Amino acid sequence: MIRINYIADLIKPCKRVIDIGSDHAYLAINLLSNQKAEMVCNVEVNQQPLDVGIKNLTKHHLLDKTQNILNDGIKNINSKLDDKSFNQGSWEALETWGKEHGLQKGPNGYNYLESISDSDYVTNLSAAVHAEYDMIFAGGYKLEAALKEVAPSYTDSHFAIIDRIVELPNVASITFKDHESSFLAGVAAGETTKTNKVGFIGGMRSEVIDRFEAGFVAGVHAVNPEAVVEIQYADSFVDAGKGKTMAHAMYSNEIDVIYHAAALIVISMIVEIIPPCK
Repeated sequence: MIRINYIADLIKPCKRVIDIGSDHAYLAINLLSNQKAEMVCNVEVNQQPLDVGIKNLTKHHLLDKTQNILNDGIKNINSKLDDKSFNQGSWEALETWGKEHGLQKGPNGYNYLESISDSDYVTNLSAAVHAEYDMIFAGGYKLEAALKEVAPSYTDSHFAIIDRIVELPNVASITFKDHESSFLAGVAAGETTKTNKVGFIGGMRSEVIDRFEAGFVAGVHAVNPEAVVEIQYADSFVDAGKGKTMAHAMYSNEIDVIYHAAALIVISMIVEIIPPCK
């Protein structure tokens, strides 16, 4: 521990520290316990030391003040909670529920664990179990495989998954009729377009986004059978630059209404493209 204390002494008080090769999270525990950091991101290239770090943080009641990521330290580490879409909406709903029930963010309350890549899903679900949360939500269809791996090992824990059906006794499946709301958006687009050309931009192809697309196209053609619907996919939910490029191309092709199911990629489209197009 002498080495950990020496390193901690070199770090000035700050909001966030990223520790690549986190040595079972001992540095994080030191910094957080001594209030030298508000948040520590622990990065490990192997699962075993990452799991040990999570157990150590849980024992010290510090897990809620960390991110624990399986990463080589070279890949870009970006938060996706503030995606102005699905993740942010889910968190804000949970946050509102927590406050309404007199709970605080953190242990014995409500919290979130961010997954920077798909490899983090199992780790974060397991970490939430070890933190003894009563209900654990898997936010989106991409966590299906990870939940199927984790849930059977923790039969006393309760899980829920959004946008997928997982038939396990301790998992609740939450699904939506996405095509119905998209149908109404299609009706609005079909009635509004002046060029008879409308567009749909999807994020990544999946059953969920397919329903958005199908509902929108059906809605357009229900009120305007002659309208042409151009469909494009960005193969991403976070590449805002790609959203701008795709939307600009659509506007240049006389498409005057665009509907999206693509989360963060349309932010630059809204800011950069729409103001000049009146």
